[in-house]
Amino acid sequence: MTKFWRRLHFLSTVVAGLFIFLASITGCILAVEPWFLSQNAVSGQSKPDLTLAEFQEKLNENFLEVFSFEKDAYGNVKVEGVGMEKEGTLFVNAETGKIVTIAKSLHPAFDLSRDLHRSLFLKTPGRILMGLASLALVFLAVSGIGLHIKRAGGLKALFKSIKVLEIKRDGHAQWSRLFLIPILVVAVSGTYLSIVRFAPVSSNSITASAVNTTPLDKILLIDVKKVNYPVMDDEPLVVELSDRNLYFDKTKGRLIKTELLPVTERMRVVNFMLHTGEGTKGWAGVLLLTSLVMVFLSFTGFQMVVEKWRLKKHKAALSDDAEIIILVGSETGHTWRFADALEEAYQKLG
Repeated sequence: MTKFWRRLHFLSTVVAGLFIFLASITGCILAVEPWFLSQNAVSGQSKPDLTLAEFQEKLNENFLEVFSFEKDAYGNVKVEGVGMEKEGTLFVNAETGKIVTIAKSLHPAFDLSRDLHRSLFLKTPGRILMGLASLALVFLAVSGIGLHIKRAGGLKALFKSIKVLEIKRDGHAQWSRLFLIPILVVAVSGTYLSIVRFAPVSSNSITASAVNTTPLDKILLIDVKKVNYPVMDDEPLVVELSDRNLYFDKTKGRLIKTELLPVTERMRVVNFMLHTGEGTKGWAGVLLLTSLVMVFLSFTGFQMVVEKWRLKKHKAALSDDAEIIILVGSETGHTWRFADALEEAYQKLG
């Protein structure tokens, strides 16, 4: 079984190591972005008990017409509409509905890093490659668990301290063990996001019964993701929440239909947050540390792959006329150094 884990770990590194290395470097940059975005939030936080109906009244006081509005993970409220003096895409104060100044855009390095992280600047083919790299990272993490258990001598000894005699190999084992769970979260969430993008599951929306109905004046703004206002009289007002979409009659404010979002979509939202740290500075900090560790693991992993290829030259058939046979057994490759030195010494002595 150890041979299987070792081969899986080695092949995953060889096939996808470069892509994982690039994703780790760009991941370090992108993990910092939520900190800047949270500091640049312009809308402010609304009262927890502020209802959607009350917020709409505030918008009516400051806008001639509102087509839609949506909230991001940092509480910013972006309105598409015609204001008293401005029109277009406008940010508003979440408490008063008044237009506020847009924060300065972040450095272009974030957009470049995002494009490189997601698609290697290759659009769809690049997204497929990075999706496969996420899957390879899952294999690396799982096979790494198997190798850790073998190295430790069983599950009970898995959490014993590792003596770092060589930073390349022992440091690789130490840091990968410490960050195993965050690495798995990043790998699994990245794989899931790729799957739902290229193999979306059909939406089995359900029209809920009366038990799931929610009056418009009872919906809290804090729970709202997006609101689309009807253009035509026969179109409904659509309120998007985290787990369902509500359709209201424009004139009477009566709930027409409740459409539950499929589980796959709700899982996509959760996995997106886990993979990007959007809206959560604490988890974004964990992702930053995880990305830094993955850069180290990728670099040391490459070193060990090169060393493994270099050691293949020792695999030679026994010669019938050999006077001395050196037998070497090694799990990590360290013993080959002594065997090389011994062979060289014998050759010098003829």
